[in-house]
Amino acid sequence: MNGKVELISLSAYARLRGVAKSAVSKAVSEGRISTINGKIDPKVADVQWAQNTRARADSKKGGGDLDFDSEATDAPVATSETPAATTGKGARYDNSRAHREEFAAKQQELDYQIKAGKYVDAAELEAEVFRRERMVRDAMLGMCVKAAPELATISDAFELELRLTAYVRAALKDLVAAQ
Repeated sequence: MNGKVELISLSAYARLRGVAKSAVSKAVSEGRISTINGKIDPKVADVQWAQNTRARADSKKGGGDLDFDSEATDAPVATSETPAATTGKGARYDNSRAHREEFAAKQQELDYQIKAGKYVDAAELEAEVFRRERMVRDAMLGMCVKAAPELATISDAFELELRLTAYVRAALKDLVAAQ
């Protein structure tokens, strides 16, 4: 090798990779590819692209399947055994994307659970609980009105307990029948 670095424009590198210039510009702005005075060293950029760019699921182009000369750079090429990037903007991008995909998967799971009837609307549940508690309160207060005249004449504590228990049971039985 002659020791001289050959630099090319972002557009020329995009043509070389077979991608849009905007993809190269985005990679540069995110720090996944380095530049020298606005130009790109294609050999170094190829290694950086392979290490720091994750291929889209619907893309036919892979990010790390290029063959490089060993004298092009000392930077290791990402393989399936080694993670692409563990620090820097590339790692933040990967972490952000993983977080977004995990959130989307959880959202889909929740939507499925709701459609399957495993979850209910909290507002509907609160309204139903309020309605049922109101029915219990009204039944208990109504029981007192019915029982008071009869219970007022009873002087034996055991007899009073039996009659009061009968009124409570009757009120509870009416509540169960009303639902």
